[in-house]
Amino acid sequence: DPTPYFYDAILKQTTNRPVEALHDMQKAIELNDNRGVYRSKLLLDEDAAARSANLARIYNDLGFGRVALKQAWNSLGYDSTNHSAHRFLSDAYIGQPRFRTARASELLQAQLLQPINVTPVQPQLTSENIGILNSIGPGSLSINEYDPMYTSNGAHILLNGAIGTHNTKTDNAILSGVYDNLSASLGQFHYQTDGFRENDDYQQNIYDAFAQYAFTPDFNVQLELKSEDIKAGDVPFRLLNGAAHKESLRQVIKQDTVRVGSHYKIDSEQDVVVSAFYTTLRDSISERILRKTTDPRRNFNQDTSDKTDNESYQAEMQYMFHPASFDITTGVGYLDSNNEILEESLSRRVLPPFTKLTSPLFTFSKQTQRETHYFNAYGYSKQYLLPNLTTVLGLSFDSYNDERIDRQQLNPKFGIIWNPVKNLTLRSAVFRSLKRPLTSNQTIEPTQVAGFNQFFDGNNGTTAWQGGLGLDYNPVKSIYFGGEVTWRDGKQPVDENGILVDQGRNESAHLAYFYWLPFEWMSFRSEYRYEKFSRDFTLGSGDLTNPRSIETQQVPLTLSLFHESGFFAKFTGTYVNQRVELVTGDERPDKRLDKESDNFWTFDAALGYRLPKKIGIISFEVRNLFDNQFSYQSTFDTSGPQLTPFVPERQLFGKLSLFY
Repeated sequence: DPTPYFYDAILKQTTNRPVEALHDMQKAIELNDNRGVYRSKLLLDEDAAARSANLARIYNDLGFGRVALKQAWNSLGYDSTNHSAHRFLSDAYIGQPRFRTARASELLQAQLLQPINVTPVQPQLTSENIGILNSIGPGSLSINEYDPMYTSNGAHILLNGAIGTHNTKTDNAILSGVYDNLSASLGQFHYQTDGFRENDDYQQNIYDAFAQYAFTPDFNVQLELKSEDIKAGDVPFRLLNGAAHKESLRQVIKQDTVRVGSHYKIDSEQDVVVSAFYTTLRDSISERILRKTTDPRRNFNQDTSDKTDNESYQAEMQYMFHPASFDITTGVGYLDSNNEILEESLSRRVLPPFTKLTSPLFTFSKQTQRETHYFNAYGYSKQYLLPNLTTVLGLSFDSYNDERIDRQQLNPKFGIIWNPVKNLTLRSAVFRSLKRPLTSNQTIEPTQVAGFNQFFDGNNGTTAWQGGLGLDYNPVKSIYFGGEVTWRDGKQPVDENGILVDQGRNESAHLAYFYWLPFEWMSFRSEYRYEKFSRDFTLGSGDLTNPRSIETQQVPLTLSLFHESGFFAKFTGTYVNQRVELVTGDERPDKRLDKESDNFWTFDAALGYRLPKKIGIISFEVRNLFDNQFSYQSTFDTSGPQLTPFVPERQLFGKLSLFY
């Protein structure tokens, strides 16, 4: 029976022995027919909280991110209705660039499928920027370090806090409770930093209220209310930072969301899930630009602002049929969105001593209203042809219509997972996708095909074909290695002098990893990551903030130490090599192409202590330990302000997490 190994793994993880915990978990999985273990086979232990145990935390402690992803994919391959597997995958995606839609969607699916439990969702996990915050440090605070093993009536409180250089502060407070068939939570999250440059500040506040009620063991409903606001300067880090950084750009985002959902378990082989959102969003971007002329006395300032007010409705329904020999997931969704866009510009002459402004020289104002209608339908099927072979077949349909885009698209999906020998997994997939509009960056459609993510961040309406190959091998219990190669060829709609055109965009992302557990108190992680993004030239792309291509190589090396007394330490060195191609000509790409590059090492260190009786963790971290100076180009994106994962200054953080 896997039960003793399963619970012993959780015990050892909470007492700062993650290497031993991983070995026990491997044994539990082996005894459970190589399936992910989320609850005991014994009727006595069929407690909802035991099924809510977050196994990803063991792998996160060790830094074995790829092993966590493999385990999550395998678990969902066996049972797509397992809420713990969805939560596992969501947590494993934290910190992965451009996986925000996939991570938030897996979190939503975990919430809809979960039973009544005492483990609430942290407010920041529902936000799309948490992956970037996590890579900086304070965002890595985790509630699931201390989830109780059994659910009972009562209340719990979680307090997290961190403080660091550049006026960096974050705090998180959650009150949760269970009373018979009702579970509820109230949460608050705050993050702020001044950044390392002028106009590099970022502030985010999230408030979340959640309630779930089970009318019967097989039918429950839930309601969630969330409010979020972001205030930021020009935070992306660019290779040509001095020439491209905007010292007057400001962005303010305010979003309110109401979500309702329901899960009905028809029988042991059939489930129905319903999800609906109502969202209001206000996004405002303003900037003051100095327009220079040959005569300084005729220079003028141009104040520009773009304000978008959005009101959206989104509804989805999904049916899952999962007998022993195959698995079918079908669903439909609809979105209706109304955008009101106000563009304004005001120009004033700058008079000597060049601090006074005259009355307006000219003004410009344009108001546009756009309605978006989106419908999708899909069907996915897993066939367990042999004990060691699983195939995935799928077909989805997207209909996307607004004033500028009218696109209907069929998307075939194919994937295969093969285990030719014990502990060796081979994966492959080919599929087509369309970047859809989403009210809250979440959907209940399956996010991955054979372990390859199909929902990437980017412009709405982007269509792409994607292919990938992956290998994961665990030859002995202390060594893991493998990797994957993926390609993505797409077309994204961009504005070219007021006309919407499809711009070609190609992406490659390759990864190799080697993980080693030399001792029961030590883990070693090494990875090689290669990413290349390139897009076709358009007349509007001659901008230093808008690269034509970015090629990045990263080699992170991490050594982690653990002691059963509660102390732990981590040291990471990361090598980064980057090449960026910029189009600085205004008309044609052959006018002028600039190629910039930089390569550097950055070192991070952390020392922490798990407080007795599992009441919390205290830690101290240093990022960029040796204060190295460098330049870095953030990956181009369109989903709001993006914080950089690398900062060319030493940063210090102190963290404290408490649970009662």
